[in-house]
Amino acid sequence: MARPYRPVAGRGYAVVEPIGQDIDDPVAAGASVRFRASLRRSPPIWHDK
Repeated sequence: MARPYRPVAGRGYAVVEPIGQDIDDPVAAGASVRFRASLRRSPPIWHDK
C-alpha cells in the first residue's frame, strides 16, 4: 500500500510510463497495468514546464 511523503528537491527526474498502452489511456478499477520506471538527469521530451 502506498503511503504519503513530503517531496524533497532533487537533481533529476523519475519517469513512470505504462507498458503496452498510451500514457493518457484511462485504467479501469481492478485492471492490471505494467509500468517502466527510470531515473534521468534531463526531462523526458514530453515534459511541460
